[in-house]
Amino acid sequence: IEDTPGQDEVFITRKHGGETIRVMFTISDMENAEPAFDEEAVDEDDEEALSGIFPLRCNIHITKPNGGSLNIESLVQDGIFSIETVSYYKDAKLATEMTAESDYKRRGKYVGPQFEHLDVTVQEAFENYLAERNIDESLALFIPEYAEWKEQKVRPL
Repeated sequence: IEDTPGQDEVFITRKHGGETIRVMFTISDMENAEPAFDEEAVDEDDEEALSGIFPLRCNIHITKPNGGSLNIESLVQDGIFSIETVSYYKDAKLATEMTAESDYKRRGKYVGPQFEHLDVTVQEAFENYLAERNIDESLALFIPEYAEWKEQKVRPL
């Protein structure tokens, strides 16, 4: 886990075979998200019901040994990664570099159709691909908990 004090982003990096997997999320999503429940139906004192209700945006980069990178934009909530887009970049540096120049270059690239518009069998294949790499329910439950812990840690009193 790469968690730099004072920084909004958190990176979880690991190896799978020859691939490098990097999951990035930000704690600011917690503050910007709209609640995913009926506020009137939940007792304000019920902390368990209130925790984990905000979706967090996660960017997943799977970099191949040959230099390409598969980028997956998703939301994580309630133990589920909801994939929004999947795109492939031949240049892994362009795909993963966190600079304004690389961000600008990525914006001009075609990222493909929305994930929900893909055939169901293709969607399931991507979900299985991620599960083989332990991008699964366990990680989807961990990320919001870690984000909440980090947000509490950095929140000014």
